[in-house]
Amino acid sequence: MDPLGSDALASKQVHVTVASEAINWKNVVNEQLLTGLAENPRLKLTGFVTGLTPEQKSYARSLGIELVDTDERDELYDFSNSELLSYPPESLKIDIFLIHSYESGLGKQAQLVRKHRRNCKWVQVVHTISEELLPFLESPEEYKDEHKRKIGLCKKADLVIAVGPKVYEAYKRALSASRNDEKLIPFVPGIIEELSNIYQVHENSNFENFVVLLSGSSIHFKVKGFDIAAKAFSLLEKSYHLMVVLRSTETPEKEEKIKQSLLELGIDCRQLKVRKPESHLDWQGLLREVDLLIKPSRTEGFGMSGLRAISARLPVLVRDQCGLGTILSRLPTGNNRLVTSDDPDVWADKIREMRGMDPRDRHSQAEKLQEEYANQFKLKEQCDELVNAFVGLVQRREGDTQHITQGAGSNESVENARKKVDTTVLSNKSKQSQTRYVAGCDVVDAGMKAPLEKVPVCRLNMKVTEIPLKVYAQVCVKLNLKRELRFDDFRMLAEKVGLTKEEIVIIGQYYSDPTDEILKTWSSKNEATVGNLIELLKEPNFDRQDVEQILQDWVNEV
Repeated sequence: MDPLGSDALASKQVHVTVASEAINWKNVVNEQLLTGLAENPRLKLTGFVTGLTPEQKSYARSLGIELVDTDERDELYDFSNSELLSYPPESLKIDIFLIHSYESGLGKQAQLVRKHRRNCKWVQVVHTISEELLPFLESPEEYKDEHKRKIGLCKKADLVIAVGPKVYEAYKRALSASRNDEKLIPFVPGIIEELSNIYQVHENSNFENFVVLLSGSSIHFKVKGFDIAAKAFSLLEKSYHLMVVLRSTETPEKEEKIKQSLLELGIDCRQLKVRKPESHLDWQGLLREVDLLIKPSRTEGFGMSGLRAISARLPVLVRDQCGLGTILSRLPTGNNRLVTSDDPDVWADKIREMRGMDPRDRHSQAEKLQEEYANQFKLKEQCDELVNAFVGLVQRREGDTQHITQGAGSNESVENARKKVDTTVLSNKSKQSQTRYVAGCDVVDAGMKAPLEKVPVCRLNMKVTEIPLKVYAQVCVKLNLKRELRFDDFRMLAEKVGLTKEEIVIIGQYYSDPTDEILKTWSSKNEATVGNLIELLKEPNFDRQDVEQILQDWVNEV
């Protein structure tokens, strides 16, 4: 029996290939994308991992994911694993090629893959804001063009996933001038399940020593605030211990260099420990050993070690310049865990303050923070939104737009929801909008080749449901994609046309094409015209220029 339920379903699946070097395969973001996307029956997920290990293959099988390596390894002599990512197996069907841009040299491989697989779409994942790192790097000249390179890759990609609100905003600004910002989707990593049930032995104990965890790497010594931490510990009593956690790839020479640099900044050698975890199991042990995690980073795209601690209900102190800090500022308990200074004295005081709390209160607050974070950022919901975007990419590629506007429940009625619609405010707005369009037609005036009084005005006064299917489908695809930072998607459209919160929730939950349902609901009103829809999209708190432009281009056609 077909495990997907039917051969027909399998034939409609979108084939997504997630590409990575073996060393980065179990990066938390990649792992969460894998587990979240693999659960969705609309996708067939395959991992393309250069230099993969038997352990990685076994782990992937437990998730129902196949891992493959390149066929070209023997033919391409002296190619690195990252370079080999340009050559997925010929037999591998690829609708979407997803690749991370963790570091220099990663991400560009998708260009070659898309060139040789002409029906393939390219999804780029970005984690860092490289230009913010430059002032704090030991050799900034090596990375001075890194941000420009990543922006260039994002412009060429078909879709870009930005990890965390800080990275999202930075790339949104950078891509807006070229109108490439509309392809950007935010993704906030969720609670790490493997760490979520760790029992903290410190919650009911007052140990003689207080152990603080700090994570980073040799290249990001100042970026991660290692110097701030070392100076802070030089101000603390010897019962305060710092556990520095490095990547498993750090060489013994770099590890020793970090130790010496920390000691030179004043921390006592008896206060310092260095560890290099290689798995979630190692992290579980570390997070049980310590009392607090700190992130004194001067800047950071997200801050994954902080999320590990929050997942394990370990108390944290996070610099507000981290992407994670941006998130914590929006959570009631998280806001109390932010530090707004690079001053070692401030950090020393904050660490003392944490130790001075009753261990049970410390643990209770950490537990509350985990709960708040988990309620706010749900992995499944975000992955479902990504799947919608992936399916939309493939449908547009194939010109298969008809069923985009035929959502689940299209034969059903939402009359009970429609009865609650209050049209008074919208009606007043619409009358004003109609006056602007007919009298001035300022929206479509510039650059029109046809006489203003002919095609444009006629199209502006058309019902929204009379828009040609191809254009209508593009509008629906754009607005169906949830945008959690501003909510400027179908939910805001529903609000603009007068639907209540309850009605918006119903449509969002039960219709696979909510924008279509909203427009059909609105179309029963006289004011549901193309011109008024454009006006709604232009309102400052909506400001969906990308969708407005689709309609404007159609209105202005000769």
